[in-house]
Amino acid sequence: MSASYNDPDNTLLKKILEGVQAAGSGISPAVQSALDAKQDDLGYTPEDSANKDTDGTFAANSDVKYPSQKAAKTYVDAGDGSTLSQAQAYTDELTINHSTLTQASPTVIDFTGDPYKSLTLSGAVTFESTNRSAARSVTVRIIAGGSSRNLTFHADWIFIGAAAPASLAANKEAILTLTCFGTTEALVRVAYAAQP
Repeated sequence: MSASYNDPDNTLLKKILEGVQAAGSGISPAVQSALDAKQDDLGYTPEDSANKDTDGTFAANSDVKYPSQKAAKTYVDAGDGSTLSQAQAYTDELTINHSTLTQASPTVIDFTGDPYKSLTLSGAVTFESTNRSAARSVTVRIIAGGSSRNLTFHADWIFIGAAAPASLAANKEAILTLTCFGTTEALVRVAYAAQP
């Protein structure tokens, strides 16, 4: 027996051996008494096996009972309806919303709103942004309607791939994607593509 049982002189082992020899088999009352005394040396209160619960529905809702591994697995596998399954949780986390922008003067694109927006133009439009912060992005579907529309963008925005467009032709759509790399308009990068 090792010293990890807090029995450095092997007193407990000697008593066990004496008890087995005296009784021929089993444990003597003296040995049982010595074993019972060792309970406090564990440093924690062990679970009482009478409190082990195998009910996979956790119906007892107890602070005293503890579930077996099988009960815990049954509970998780069944999904009792009060919690989301892992697949449901991922689906909810990945839900992406779309909203409609209202044209104003200027039309302000919010980086903290829905990541996808649509804007139907009724005239010339000037774009700015708000709630800028690094690693935010927003995409706007621009719908020209029945007339050609003049487009103006914040002067500090930097367009990638092509220069800022001056207009959108009648009955055409465009996609405007803004990606922010800081808190100022100068850190907004823009990609734009229009329907041919």
